[in-house]
Amino acid sequence: MVSRPEQPAKIRLLGSFEIQLGERFLFAQDWPRKKAAALLKRLALERRLLKDQAIEFLWPDAGFDTGANNLYRTIHVLRQTLDTNLGQGAAEVIFRFEDGILSLASQVWVDTQEFEQLCAASAAGHLDQRSAALEQALSLYRGDLLPDDRYEEWTLVSRQELFRRQREARLALAAYRRDRRDYPGAILLLTPLLASDKADEPAHRELMRLYTLSGQRHEALRQYQACVDALAEEIDAPPAPETAALYAQILSGELSPPPAPVHTLWSPPAAIELETRRRAPLAGRSSELEKLRTWMQIERHGQGRTILIAGESGVGKTRLAYEALHTAAAAGMITLVGAAYEQEGQMAYQPFIEAFDRYLAEHQRSPDENPITSFKPRGNGDPQQEQWALFNTTAAFLAGLALTLPVALLVDDLHAADETSLHLFHYLARQTREAPVVLLAAYRSDLAFAERMQGEAAATTFGALLNALYRERLCETVTLAPLEEGATSSVVAHVLGGEAAPEVGKTVFEFTAGNPFYAEEVARALLKSGQVEDHAGLWRLRPGAELRIPADLAELLRERVKRLGAPVEEALTA
Repeated sequence: MVSRPEQPAKIRLLGSFEIQLGERFLFAQDWPRKKAAALLKRLALERRLLKDQAIEFLWPDAGFDTGANNLYRTIHVLRQTLDTNLGQGAAEVIFRFEDGILSLASQVWVDTQEFEQLCAASAAGHLDQRSAALEQALSLYRGDLLPDDRYEEWTLVSRQELFRRQREARLALAAYRRDRRDYPGAILLLTPLLASDKADEPAHRELMRLYTLSGQRHEALRQYQACVDALAEEIDAPPAPETAALYAQILSGELSPPPAPVHTLWSPPAAIELETRRRAPLAGRSSELEKLRTWMQIERHGQGRTILIAGESGVGKTRLAYEALHTAAAAGMITLVGAAYEQEGQMAYQPFIEAFDRYLAEHQRSPDENPITSFKPRGNGDPQQEQWALFNTTAAFLAGLALTLPVALLVDDLHAADETSLHLFHYLARQTREAPVVLLAAYRSDLAFAERMQGEAAATTFGALLNALYRERLCETVTLAPLEEGATSSVVAHVLGGEAAPEVGKTVFEFTAGNPFYAEEVARALLKSGQVEDHAGLWRLRPGAELRIPADLAELLRERVKRLGAPVEEALTA
């Protein structure tokens, strides 16, 4: 029995003819029979051929019987070539010949069709989505259609149409980059057009504009002269009136480089402002905060970074992250924050949707710009391709923000996020390495411990994410330990509203093991129950005072213990 390869085949027709199946390739020069290769090329381009069409294509002058025999032999050679070079069973997963119809298998990926779908997708969605689709499309266009068959009549119409779409994609994407002042990137997109057609006047005109805006006036004037010479040589015509008008604008200085943008400091999101004001001052975390500040100091054109803050429940992960974001905002970074919520169920992409919606609302931008909620599937029926397109659109949205100022995005309680959010986080950790984007995430390390206690069966996508980030060296990690006694006393003093006697701080520290959240709750319980009293500005324990765990905190601790599994729960209860 022949085993079929698990991975779908890929056929590339742009720039070269090659077939990939898994790790194996079949290149144009490896075909022993040209007609077998030509048959597969035509089939890849059209996906379906009738028997009569194939015969007419390859043997237009042959009789029907002769043509049919030739076709059967050619299909046999085609199967042999595919199976020999790509592995047994390759032909079966690539094409079918049944009932007089040659058809490409539905799962076979062809670059020309993917290119056309991406170009079509660039007409819908918000600007960042459209530009992302154009980026993907142009990455597929490695050259003109089947360059070895340049003079074959059956390739001419498709080659011209694909080239036209590629040209339009370059012009549209160049305009997008120009609007974002990425002039070198836009110039890089347009120069290949003139290599194909020296008299492409719109390309000349756009290059003139780009050189001027980037401060290279002499290159803009030189580009105009190149345009004049090419038009005279190729079509014996002068430049169009709009080209001449643009030239006059450049000469007069009417078109000139834009002024350097004035960067105003972004305010932190309202959630961060509220949290940092109402909670206790950050105590005992100076070294961790300094480390975060150092890692988050990235330049506008610098590389990105992924930072994880780990620790048990209540140890102060969110508080530290908010303080770091507050500092980042004051330094001029764009700050976004979203969180996963265990009690709301694992809603797809919730932390990212929340972060983008909050950012757009606070900056009075349309919610339709959210790259996730506004994403429109391409409808190709492949869930993985659709997910990849959404991921790429999200990365493009962050990269677009980072064109003006560095970006910091916090995902709080990452451990509670849904599986799709965890996959997206990993994708962004990879894709933002070359952009000034900081991904910051906080997660509960005690959950990971609980999973280990329960055995391998409890392994989660979150654990796999942590392993992948570590293995691929994609992240830096700050692990928070409980506070020391002095820092715990500072937390208690803040809750009490004045200095606490040493025995109060010591008692709360020993009772809470230095957990800042627990220390706050216990200090509030002491104050509420009247077990502490103010003696001349110094808070002391009343005689006979007995520390007890507040009821709400007790329930929280009980929930934590349950996560460790029944055996551990029974032992700790005993």
